[in-house]
Amino acid sequence: MAASGVLRDSALGIDAPVLQHVQWDDEIFPLPGQLELFDLFPSPEKTPRARPGLHHRTRPDDEDAWCDYLVRHL
Repeated sequence: MAASGVLRDSALGIDAPVLQHVQWDDEIFPLPGQLELFDLFPSPEKTPRARPGLHHRTRPDDEDAWCDYLVRHL
């Protein structure tokens, strides 16, 4: 993940529901690090959402899914 201990420690403290959106070909956050981060969350309810493409290539239905997730968990 090539991240500081602060990031790891912070991830380990998140036990709320987590939705992690991953761009499979992300040029800013490499996929192995994103998957490692996802594994660190101790939340019993973790949802990965993965799409092909670069960092900035989200789709309109991704935004709808993020909003739906928030509405369900707030």
